[in-house]
Amino acid sequence: MSRFPAVAGRAPRRQEEGFSQHGMIGVTQPRKVAAISVAQRVAEEMKCTLGSKVGYQVRFDDCSSKETAIKYMTDGCLLKHILGDPNLSKFSVIILDEAHERTLTTIVKVTMDIHLNEMAGDILVFLTGQFEIEKSCELLFQMAESVDYDYDVQDTTLDGLLILPCYGSMTTDQQRRIFLPPPPGIRKCVISTNISATSLTIDGIRYVVDGGFVKQLNHNPRLGLDILEVVPISKSEALQRSGRAGRTSSGKCFRIYSKDFWNQCMPDHVIPEIKRTSLTSVVLTLKCLAIHDVIRFPYLDPPNERLILEALKQLYQCDAIDRSGHVTRLGLSMVEFPLPPHLTCAVIKAASLDCEDLLLPIAAMLSVENVFIRPVDPEYQKEAEQRHRELAAKAGGFNDFATLAVIFEQCKSRSVGRTFCTMDGRGSPVHIHPSSALHEQETKLEWIIFHEVLVTTKVYARIVCPIRYEWVRDLLPKLHEFNAHDLSSVARREVREDARRRWTNKENVKHRKDGISKEVLKKMQRRNDDKSISDARARFLERKQQRSQDHGDTLKETG
Repeated sequence: MSRFPAVAGRAPRRQEEGFSQHGMIGVTQPRKVAAISVAQRVAEEMKCTLGSKVGYQVRFDDCSSKETAIKYMTDGCLLKHILGDPNLSKFSVIILDEAHERTLTTIVKVTMDIHLNEMAGDILVFLTGQFEIEKSCELLFQMAESVDYDYDVQDTTLDGLLILPCYGSMTTDQQRRIFLPPPPGIRKCVISTNISATSLTIDGIRYVVDGGFVKQLNHNPRLGLDILEVVPISKSEALQRSGRAGRTSSGKCFRIYSKDFWNQCMPDHVIPEIKRTSLTSVVLTLKCLAIHDVIRFPYLDPPNERLILEALKQLYQCDAIDRSGHVTRLGLSMVEFPLPPHLTCAVIKAASLDCEDLLLPIAAMLSVENVFIRPVDPEYQKEAEQRHRELAAKAGGFNDFATLAVIFEQCKSRSVGRTFCTMDGRGSPVHIHPSSALHEQETKLEWIIFHEVLVTTKVYARIVCPIRYEWVRDLLPKLHEFNAHDLSSVARREVREDARRRWTNKENVKHRKDGISKEVLKKMQRRNDDKSISDARARFLERKQQRSQDHGDTLKETG
């Protein structure tokens, strides 16, 4: 069976060239609508009934027959064919159309193809985050379970596939498993975030699958929020990922993106973190080190001044600095905590109210990516959602923060219609994330607080709690009724002494020059009035008359 990327329009040509004589031509599409519409168009062009020579298969709808030569389907349907028949014996050609969209199933299929057709050597797959990694592990496990190692695998020394996830919120012991050599005859497949490209080196990797994306934290100063976004990796990151293959022997890198994507979408280098994330912790640390000129501080990669002003604004809202930009006693305490400033502020204020035992577990739970795992199998998804609702009900059913506290206590006991808008002056719409106990209850809510924002096709608020307006009424003026530039005034007052002396000397020299210029100007003005001109004319005529008289006397004497 051949595999190559192509456009859907080439399928009829492949059929005319005889590719369908030994099996169907399968064409994948990333979406259900695309598979159906393309199949209809090709059937019209080939002047046949849809479902006969040209057909399609999507979830819950198989419009094909025994005479079908060209079959359009979603990636998920192709995956089901692979699960039942790893060699895809019913197909002669598989065309991966719109492969640049890189669904998880595409990446899983490439990974499985490596396992079946490449010689011994471990595999490293790069994905964006915990959810995608866990889902891919389940898909890959399902496919690996159906492999017949006596017939399906090219390398006859292989007897199995060991699938290991790796992401930041895993424990150290869990992450250590990826460094252990696999048992004899077993290929190891590590599915990881970008930490395996920079922070970790795994021996034995010969094959790398690069999805071309990374989950990156970017700060939006307009919203005042850090937003987790999936963005294309840079060209330098791509080279770094490919370098993980074959560090001890020859290797291969399978990039699941096109040359156009490389040229048009991928920047040359990674934007430094200090230029794209919140500087709140950085600015607070500098001020606690008595470096108050945070705007003109010689950063290695100078951030945008707007990010610095936004950090000052947030520190003021947390009472870490006062209106003049000086660090408060609370700010001096906050810098000691290994938490983001807003969580630190909440913990300290909870301690002042004698309820830190309630808030500390919540702060710990908010420090990991996600405590909920959503299974791939639809049946298990329903069971997981039911369990999540039961946990939320134990916390009252309307507070995600309280749900986290309930989960923490349970683990500890076992030893294991209305649209919300941001207050940014523009009213950006924000939706409640489907993982929240308050999902689809927007019409019942007036005000909410949330822990983080996730951007996909919409802007979602995650970890949500409903609140009353009177609880935050006194805090709202701090959001708007001040000028962020005022918070940096301390930097202008506390300029270094040598800079002050240079400035003073420069001003003195300027004043001296100005004084001299004024004296010259006064003299010029005195010389140019009417009386001065008349006196000068009289003096000139007097000198001229005197010279004429002296000249006449000289002639008389010589005569």
